[in-house]
Amino acid sequence: VSYYKVLGVESTDSIEEITKTYKKVVKEYHPDRLQGLGLPKDFVELANKKMAMMNEAYNEIKKSRK
Repeated sequence: VSYYKVLGVESTDSIEEITKTYKKVVKEYHPDRLQGLGLPKDFVELANKKMAMMNEAYNEIKKSRK
């Protein structure tokens, strides 16, 4: 799976645009936020996994851009 697809961005997007998208997605899927909404534990665990994937993708994209 492409790191760009994980974040929902294109490889041609600027790092600024990628960062903006990453921050938006993190805000939406953050496990603490979802737990605060009273969502089931299974959903929060899934969000944890998704967050880990998004963090890895963002970090790898940042590394490759340097």
